[in-house]
Amino acid sequence: MVMNTFFYGTLKTHPKFGEQYQVFTYEKEMPKDEDSLVKYFSSDLFYGIGEKTAKNCKHTRIKCCRSNTERRTGT
Repeated sequence: MVMNTFFYGTLKTHPKFGEQYQVFTYEKEMPKDEDSLVKYFSSDLFYGIGEKTAKNCKHTRIKCCRSNTERRTGT
């Protein structure tokens, strides 16, 4: 499973260690397709969630995302 993580910051020069990237914030991109959502929810990131529970979470997440999108767009 590949999850993108985006880091935001600036390049700084440390007197001893040279150029470094100072991170101010980051964000993780959530999986978008159904199979990736199941893998994500059943991964080691969520203790006690297996594939069966992850499939239920997947449906809940998709419904939640759809209803939030509908609410924002008015469709």
